Amino acid sequence: MNAKLREDVDVLIEEFDARTAVLEKEKNEYVCENKQLMLFLVSLKQLSKIDSLSAEEFNEVLFKWYSKHKQAVLDIWEDVDFDLLSLEADRLWPTIRKHSYVDQAMDMAKQSAFPPEAEQFPSPKLKLLVALCYQMQQISPEEPFFLSGRIVGEKLKCTQPTASRMLSGLVFKGIISVDQKGVRGKNASTYFYVGQETKSEKDKAEAMQEILKNEASK
Repeated sequence: MNAKLREDVDVLIEEFDARTAVLEKEKNEYVCENKQLMLFLVSLKQLSKIDSLSAEEFNEVLFKWYSKHKQAVLDIWEDVDFDLLSLEADRLWPTIRKHSYVDQAMDMAKQSAFPPEAEQFPSPKLKLLVALCYQMQQISPEEPFFLSGRIVGEKLKCTQPTASRMLSGLVFKGIISVDQKGVRGKNASTYFYVGQETKSEKDKAEAMQEILKNEASK
């Protein structure tokens, strides 16, 4: 860990109690057994160069924070120890870290030419969603990206059910494919951008079932 990042981490840990009030508005962004841990990770993702941390360095930062704020953690999650906290952090961190990429991808989607797959849709919002998915994949070409109906709804200024149906529609069209199905109220689905690749009839049928399921839940 370079000296500047170490200094920034130390300041974050030292001032963590003061930051929780500012970050309280994000408390519903992620599902976590311990709100203190979630708020710390949300704070951590805002530091410059934080992606350069190795797994060992991340664990070191987590332990330093836990040691200083252990009582606040135990007040919420009374039977937790560091090993359990570390497991929860390992589960949450990839999602929280990638969440910060959505704004970057949206800026790129608005500033760049839309990918060819977007042109089949008259709807400006659908065009922008295709471009957002494309740019999310460009940020991490070898990894799936995550998007939820809530996040898409916020970015496109539409309702969550509408956003979810739009995502399901892109799956049906073969523009994106589901890598891992999310759990409602817990974590978002992850996707790969497929583009113009054709889909099998089975995949189309599964995608249509998902669209109908979302429609029924309105």
